[in-house]
Amino acid sequence: MKIRVKLFGGLQKYYAGDLTHPDGMEIEIPEGANAGALLRYLKLPEDMDCVVITQGKVLKGSDNLQDRWEVMIMVPMSGG
Repeated sequence: MKIRVKLFGGLQKYYAGDLTHPDGMEIEIPEGANAGALLRYLKLPEDMDCVVITQGKVLKGSDNLQDRWEVMIMVPMSGG
């Protein structure tokens, strides 16, 4: 299945693919893949607490993705 991915918060430096398109990148992952599998596919550091967001929801690692979804991945920020 194909999904569109946008990386934020400095995560772009960890992915070797082309990130020049302003609408993100389209990638193909296996049918039935979940959010955790997507993070592994992108080879993002496992010790980073990445947040995966799509369809107005924050996904858990076990939540399945759907074909043609647009997914945003970011690192949680804090401050005051």
